[in-house]
Amino acid sequence: MSWLDGTEQFLTDVATRLGPWLAPVAPAYFIARAAQHHLAAPWPVALVMAISVETVGIATTHITLKLYNYNNSKRARDPRAPLGLAIACAGVYLLVGIALSTLLEVWPSLAPLAPPLFFLLAGAGYGTLALAADQSRREGAIAAEKAARRAARAERRHPRTSTDVQRPESSAILVDLAPDPALDGYLEQVAGRMNGSAFGWQEVGELTGLGRSKAYEILAYAQQRGQIEQISRGKYRMNGAKS
Repeated sequence: MSWLDGTEQFLTDVATRLGPWLAPVAPAYFIARAAQHHLAAPWPVALVMAISVETVGIATTHITLKLYNYNNSKRARDPRAPLGLAIACAGVYLLVGIALSTLLEVWPSLAPLAPPLFFLLAGAGYGTLALAADQSRREGAIAAEKAARRAARAERRHPRTSTDVQRPESSAILVDLAPDPALDGYLEQVAGRMNGSAFGWQEVGELTGLGRSKAYEILAYAQQRGQIEQISRGKYRMNGAKS
């Protein structure tokens, strides 16, 4: 019976992977049919309308579950994700999908009210894109802070002398950060005021008016991008500056 168990497991895996992607086909069909019959849309336009509704549905559901899982697993000091906004975007998808596939069939006289629904759908799509980008920045900041804390703990366990200069390429901070204009602006403030002097998170916080976690994030970002070098325990200087 082992072959039967294996076959059953294989079919279950296929259904689990394939089923969710086939599920939107039926709603998309009914939306396309309603668009043709009640909104007089040509079939290519009706097809695009149906696909747009279902792809927004997939995106809003994905970001909603992602933010829900993040909020449930984050540390107490980490910022919360705007889960309510994600749920609202998913609600807009459900409203538009049900209105186009069902309500128009029951009450065809409501057809003039259908076009504005697509503006709501577009807004939900734009909101989902913004939520995804915001979550990526949030997770990147948390990763940078954790990396900076790991580096600080490593420094406490293995103190360095002032002649022990650690270059960014050998840094314990391994977070690959994209250019961030806001963080670059803070670094310019630090570089302009320190004039080659050594600085740590305290000086960064004082010069920028930011808290400890944000100062750690700035140091992690600058070290990863090769803009600063570590000259002693908890102390850095701008790359190229003379001591």
